[in-house]
Amino acid sequence: MFYLSEYLETHRDEYYDGLLSISSENNWHGWFEFFLQAIVIQSDTNISKAKEILSLYDNLKDKFIDVTHSQYAVPALDTFFKIPIINTVEFYKLSGIPNRMTANNLLRKLVDSQSIILLKQGQGRQPSVYAMPNLINIAEGRKVLWFCVSWNIHNLNCVKKNANCFTQISLRLVGFTLIALMLVVFI
Repeated sequence: MFYLSEYLETHRDEYYDGLLSISSENNWHGWFEFFLQAIVIQSDTNISKAKEILSLYDNLKDKFIDVTHSQYAVPALDTFFKIPIINTVEFYKLSGIPNRMTANNLLRKLVDSQSIILLKQGQGRQPSVYAMPNLINIAEGRKVLWFCVSWNIHNLNCVKKNANCFTQISLRLVGFTLIALMLVVFI
């Protein structure tokens, strides 16, 4: 998937001026020039992000295997690359891990190793929610989620802060993950 919105948002004035120039001066040439420039620049940005995502995948693949010592390390990683913010129920279903205890142990090890974060602790029937900050931050082009180093009372504040941020994350993640996977196929 390819989105121009990032470029258009950062060049909003030029965008509106170009549209106005079409209607007031019939300046289609200027509009096409602006739009083609947007495509080129945003394409370069998206390719760069896709390469970062591929590099992250390669690095995390080794880390997931080393941390979990599990045959399900790669399926777990693939699950987070499909859905970078996921609850335990969906993780269990999508990862193909045959039992919940194994899946929960794997998630705990990944949190302890700071490969993923716990965004929201489950309560009662509500499942816990986990995220892969590195992937989300690359796709967003800015730091929107972070790891907490200390696991004490301050971690609860970090979880709350990250939970607030994750509500602001756009669906562009899915698009960038797909771009990265498509690059693997085409390269």
